[in-house]
Amino acid sequence: MRDGGNSVISKRLMMTAKMVERYSEEINSLADIGTDHGLLPIYLCRAGIVEKCIACDLREGPLSRAKANIERFGLSERIECRLSDGLAMLNSGEVSAFTITGMGGILIREILKAGISEYNNIRSGDVFFLSPQSDYDLLRYFLYQQGFEIMAEDMTKESNKFYLCIVCRYTGVTHTESELKKLQEDNPAFFEYGELLTTEKNPVFIELLGVELDKCRNILEGMKDNEGQSLNPDLKNKMDFFERKIGIIENILDNI
Repeated sequence: MRDGGNSVISKRLMMTAKMVERYSEEINSLADIGTDHGLLPIYLCRAGIVEKCIACDLREGPLSRAKANIERFGLSERIECRLSDGLAMLNSGEVSAFTITGMGGILIREILKAGISEYNNIRSGDVFFLSPQSDYDLLRYFLYQQGFEIMAEDMTKESNKFYLCIVCRYTGVTHTESELKKLQEDNPAFFEYGELLTTEKNPVFIELLGVELDKCRNILEGMKDNEGQSLNPDLKNKMDFFERKIGIIENILDNI
């Protein structure tokens, strides 16, 4: 990674920055959605990874702090601050790449859905760097369903939390419910864990699987301790869920 000067960013944002650098030749300008203090676009510009950014945020407070940081680093000519609910205030073709980090997968899904159907400002070929904090499976499902091609994934760990980055390109080639169901049937882990992190034997991903396996086993054991009291349908369904998840994780680990 090229030197970003004194603009310090967290490990999870650095993961996204490295992914942006990997695809920098395809990017002429970038919009950072939910920019908060503007640290990611500041880093990307100072490191020479992108030439221009639009730092977007829904709230005026964070955006004003982002503007102050941008001015402090002398980047006002390269980074524009814009008050925007998701992609609402971006014009089609204004940027060729987007970063969306620090949000849940469902919120990211809603932002992308609005960009496609409401604002019509997502174009074929646009590249997205998404770092959901939850609901990986729902986000991946949406991406395949709505015409996004997943090109790369990475994972890091910071302050005992795991963070995912998904790189995808909008193609507009959608998939039907039956096609998505077939993907799930062929690989039960397809949407929850993806394929790329497994194929690449990502060490942080493997660590995550170990943590989730231990957690599921402990929960299941606790349920079995109460099994004799009353095996009601709700408890049985929960036990079946964790047994299936344990099987999925064990199968991934056995084949890595």
